[in-house]
Amino acid sequence: MRQMKTYDVVIVGGGSAGLSAALLLGRSRRRVLVSDTGKTRNAVAHESHGIFSKSIFHCPYCHGWEVRDQPLALFGGIELAELLKGWSDDLVLCTDGATLSEDESRLLSKNNIAIREERIVRVEGKNGQLENIVFANGETLARKAIFMRPKQHQHSVLAKQLGCEFTDFGAVKVDDFGQTSVPGVYAGGDMIHPLLGHLARCRAFRVLAPSFSVTQRKRLPCDAANRLRL
Repeated sequence: MRQMKTYDVVIVGGGSAGLSAALLLGRSRRRVLVSDTGKTRNAVAHESHGIFSKSIFHCPYCHGWEVRDQPLALFGGIELAELLKGWSDDLVLCTDGATLSEDESRLLSKNNIAIREERIVRVEGKNGQLENIVFANGETLARKAIFMRPKQHQHSVLAKQLGCEFTDFGAVKVDDFGQTSVPGVYAGGDMIHPLLGHLARCRAFRVLAPSFSVTQRKRLPCDAANRLRL
């Protein structure tokens, strides 16, 4: 009969956060089991800077360098403007029909970020390289790249099955020590903050980037995501 092993901690996910926790626990003489499928969260990208064709991106930290100082479009929320100011001064926020509040419009105008509230019907380009954004009124906007914030979801349903609470953005809710709403269950890494890994590696950006304060952030509808294909 096979004997069942007992562990002090079971870590689900062998990413940066999981392996770091396992290493620390092991050095603390705890018996640890790391469970991982081998299917990484960013498996769709052959490189960290090679997702969503050649000019429609999701992360400034992964792709901003390649399109630095180029005319860029933002799609999906004004929080992208804060991130992208460090890479380009030629930014246009496309709302795809949504209307911004006066405070949001004033904030963007103060930071020299243009706004286009028309509906987007398609994008134009060749060989995966963006050339124009086409609006419903027939006007076009020449851009070299689009940064968008697609809706995100957890790669695993385990946290939900365990009864963990989630934030409005779909991340697992934790306290300052990584404790979830379920006693004895802790979470870390991308599942508690989608950009946590990038932010940890790019803290210096917050020091070097221009001052840009957003007091109220909201996501804009992303139903146009399917139209942003080259």
